[in-house]
Amino acid sequence: MPVKQEGPDGFAVVQDEERARGHEAVVAALRDARTALAELRASLER
Repeated sequence: MPVKQEGPDGFAVVQDEERARGHEAVVAALRDARTALAELRASLER
C-alpha cells in the first residue's frame, strides 16, 4: 500500500511512482478546469 502525504496544494501525494504520475495528471486537469472556469466567470461578468 503506497504511503500518502499531504502536498503543498492540499492534495494527497502518492508515493508509488506509476500511481503518482496518474495522480499528477488528474491534479493538472483539475487546475486547468479551475482556471477555465475562472476565465469563463470573468468573461461573463464583463
